[in-house]
Amino acid sequence: MRCSSVQRWSKTRERGFRAWVLRRGMLGWGVPMYILMTSLQIAQRPGDWRRIALTGLPIWLSGGVLWGALTWAMMEWWYRRRKRTERGR
Repeated sequence: MRCSSVQRWSKTRERGFRAWVLRRGMLGWGVPMYILMTSLQIAQRPGDWRRIALTGLPIWLSGGVLWGALTWAMMEWWYRRRKRTERGR
């Protein structure tokens, strides 16, 4: 992480884990994946559109939560690592 990245992440951390998971995970990853994958499946099987739409929603939103949590953990790891190296200089 560059210095500006550390500063940006510090501000993001203040907003909190839940906000990150909601914005970046569910809304930023889960919803677009739901729309894309559901559209592709409905194009292949238009008669099953209700089942496809209802089944996909919890799957992709849960995937978004997982994605958000994993990216948060990775960013925290990078942030703490960068902070340790700055203290050592």
